[in-house]
Order: sequence, then C-alpha cells, then structure tokens
Amino acid sequence: MVGGITGASDYGTIESATNTAAVKSSSYWIGGITGYVASATITSAINSGAVSVTAASQQIGGIAGAISGTVTIKNNTNKGAITSSSASSFIGGIIGHVYSSTAAKSVY
Repeated sequence: MVGGITGASDYGTIESATNTAAVKSSSYWIGGITGYVASATITSAINSGAVSVTAASQQIGGIAGAISGTVTIKNNTNKGAITSSSASSFIGGIIGHVYSSTAAKSVY
C-alpha cells in the first residue's frame, strides 16, 4: 500500500490533505492521497502529483488505490496523471477499485 499522504487509512478521516509529489510503485494499492481506505472518510483532498504503477494487476487512483467498507469520498480533486505499464491494472482518476459500498460526492 503506497500513498502520497498515507499507505492506508482504516476507520479514520483524511481532511484537507494535499499531495504534489509523484507516487510510483510496484505495490498492490497505489493512490495520490492513500493506497487503501477501509470504513473511513476522505474530504477536500487534492492530488496534483503523477501516480504510476510499474507492475501488472494493480489498483491505482488519483485519490485512493482501493476502498472497502463504508467509505465517504467528498469534495476531492485529482489533477495528476494516472498511468500504468500494464493494461490489466484497475485505474481511476479518483478511485482505482471499489470493493464494497461507497458514497462518492462532488469529486473532480
């Protein structure tokens, strides 16, 4: 799990976080703000750093690589490029892969 702010966030809140650094990894979950989120909230975060993965079958997103549980994603912005060297990766401008119920509101 690799993120520009944190590798993972379980049952917490990330608010008004900003990442401008490039995030590059061959790890499983890669995100501009956090690699993995479980039952947590991300509000008003901004990623402008490029996020890239160098291995196949990875999950990569501008805000979070993957999310699971009751996660709220609200008022977040990704301005960074999201790239993968493999077509088999899960790639999203905001979230790479959603495992279960999530609320996403006002994301750009």
